[in-house]
Amino acid sequence: MEPVEKTGRTVEEAVAAGLEEMGLAREQVQVEVLEEPRSLFGLVGHPARVRLSPMPPASEQAMAVLERMLSLSGLAATPVLQEDEPEQVRIALEGPDIGLIIGKHGQTLQALQHLTNLMVNRHRTNRRRIILDAEHYRERREATLRAMAARAAERARSSGEEVILAPLPAIERRIVHLALKEEAGVETRSMGEEPERRVIVIPDGK
Repeated sequence: MEPVEKTGRTVEEAVAAGLEEMGLAREQVQVEVLEEPRSLFGLVGHPARVRLSPMPPASEQAMAVLERMLSLSGLAATPVLQEDEPEQVRIALEGPDIGLIIGKHGQTLQALQHLTNLMVNRHRTNRRRIILDAEHYRERREATLRAMAARAAERARSSGEEVILAPLPAIERRIVHLALKEEAGVETRSMGEEPERRVIVIPDGK
């Protein structure tokens, strides 16, 4: 479907006219305001003019964004669509530079995911969560975090002292909190400021 340009007394009126012609809902289009309405002495002197373009599917846009970023960075990797669901899109990255893309503790992969989400959801009212993975890193990292949380809980119970974990990003702190939520004899909380925010495992009664 080609973009449509419409005019109206207000931007909203022009957008509504464009949506009616295209037969689409507001969340299915990108709106570019070409001209704001201008008035003189309370009279409309020049109408608003907008361009409506069909919103590409989130999965298609995410793949294009990743291909562009990887190309510009010079990293040898290719995005592969794994799952396209109403609430989220899962994409795996494959190629010889996967180690560089993952980065230390997955920080580079997380940054790439964050940028992709920002760019894909910038004009969307129905936001889609874009999840990136590489060589099943997220699955392996979650298993590592759960094992680390279990060891910390055991140390806290046996020593009766708080156990402070190394700094973790928010998504990994959440995994630790959930892993120990039902663990007997301990509770958890976060402390500190980013990027040094940590999880503390606290024995009961401490």
